[in-house]
Amino acid sequence: MTRLKIAILLGGSSEEHDVSVKSAMEVASSIDTHKNEPVYVGITKGG
Repeated sequence: MTRLKIAILLGGSSEEHDVSVKSAMEVASSIDTHKNEPVYVGITKGG
């Protein structure tokens, strides 16, 4: 069975960069990796 890919965006150039990364990791931890494949899309502090 093919796993569904789920994009998780994290980071960004705002002051909330670190909070975004932490939140993304929490979201990722709730994904059933047997059925889904998380794909991380990170945005640096520089954009």
